[in-house]
Amino acid sequence: GTGVSVGGVGLDNGAATINVTVPAGASVVQALVYWSGEYRSSDDDSLTIDGVPVTGTLIGGPTNFFNDVLFTTYRADVTGVVPVVPGLNSYLVDGLNYDAANGGIGMIVIFDEGTTPSEIEIRDGQDLAFVNFASPLDTTVKQTFNFAPSDHERDAIVSMLFGSVGGADRPSALEFTVGGVTTTRVNALGSFEGDFWDVFFQTVTIPAGATSMDVQAFSRSDGTANLPASFN
Repeated sequence: GTGVSVGGVGLDNGAATINVTVPAGASVVQALVYWSGEYRSSDDDSLTIDGVPVTGTLIGGPTNFFNDVLFTTYRADVTGVVPVVPGLNSYLVDGLNYDAANGGIGMIVIFDEGTTPSEIEIRDGQDLAFVNFASPLDTTVKQTFNFAPSDHERDAIVSMLFGSVGGADRPSALEFTVGGVTTTRVNALGSFEGDFWDVFFQTVTIPAGATSMDVQAFSRSDGTANLPASFN
């Protein structure tokens, strides 16, 4: 493919609409959906998208994050199952029933505009973090993306899905490091796609000659008295 479109919506309050925009004239290569949530005795591996039943594959958990609450994360390939076309795609998502809290759903669409292919890489699974918990639940695992060097500057577009952050008053940080230079985004999360769900985007400049980029999300203080975010 030549690019990726990402959308998401929180589902803690029940059914909600997810929107994903594909560039005009592009063809869809693959469409994936991800969802997660919190439970004590019953999680949920299925939901409906515009009334179409979708069953996911467990890709993370169950992990006991706090007290008696466990987290799981699911993925489903919906290519050809849910229609995805150029332009705005809107879907009603329903039927997610975690018994503690629904997180939300994210959709990733890989498209092809008929130009030079991009280098597209997906890292998925489940990574939980809250700074006050014991390792390894105090932070996320740093992800390193490797690529061939170029003689010119390029842009990398990073998209990330987060569940369970809570409100915008819960501090967090995301770091992107290339060639020894770190770009930090502070407090970019806060259930901005609806309760318990965030979709994050960051464009990172890749200088000529660089061969890798590190990406890591942190639950940590922003210098205020606010309790740092906990998230999946």
